[in-house]
Amino acid sequence: MNEALDAHYETPEEFGGMVGHVYGVDFERFEHHRDALVEIGVISHIFQRLDNIKADTPEYKHLSRTLVNCLKDGSPVPKFVGEFTWDDKSGVMKVEVWCYSKHESQWATFLDRRNVNDYESTFMDGNQIY
Repeated sequence: MNEALDAHYETPEEFGGMVGHVYGVDFERFEHHRDALVEIGVISHIFQRLDNIKADTPEYKHLSRTLVNCLKDGSPVPKFVGEFTWDDKSGVMKVEVWCYSKHESQWATFLDRRNVNDYESTFMDGNQIY
């Protein structure tokens, strides 16, 4: 799967520091195969609402950049395919991660640790990156 992830992220487009991809037939095929891998248990899907991180805040931007940095070689967390947006009504950050099933608990912990009231002092003061 790492080869597939590397291929998927080989030609990302930059949007204000975020990594994005063009949606279309190729992406629909990718989603189909990703979902099939979830169904047979090769990869896991994790959905997390981060109730303490709101859209367009420094915390949202910091965590978004952290997630993008997780895709780089040398990251202490396993590579993943993910989406991060916010709930239109509440503005709460939503993160979806697809990873190898053997890495599911590591990613769940990574996201759970960030759903804290003091995200800024915990993660943005340089003490913790991952």
